[in-house]
Amino acid sequence: MRGDTQAVIHYECEPPLARVSITGELDLSTDAQLQDAFTFLDGAGCTRLQLDLAAVTFIDAHALGLLHVEQHRLRASGGSLDVVAASVRCVRVTELARYDDLRPPAPR
Repeated sequence: MRGDTQAVIHYECEPPLARVSITGELDLSTDAQLQDAFTFLDGAGCTRLQLDLAAVTFIDAHALGLLHVEQHRLRASGGSLDVVAASVRCVRVTELARYDDLRPPAPR
């Protein structure tokens, strides 16, 4: 855990699509905040999530695991969770942790 900083989670939900952008740090201390956002979006009928992590300054294995679980939950029910952008730090951590499905598409 890096501290008690809160991530800023912004989302636009137009069911079934939600565009989610996160700024700041994602770690154990932001677990409930991220879970609450996923619960709200699920309840609103957003089953296709596009995550923009370009402004994430820190992400730990716990947060990656949470994103991974949500991605698999959505896929199992016909939805999706795709990372459309990520900071260099996010990309590096996903590479090291081998969470390939949580990396954005390579630039063309």
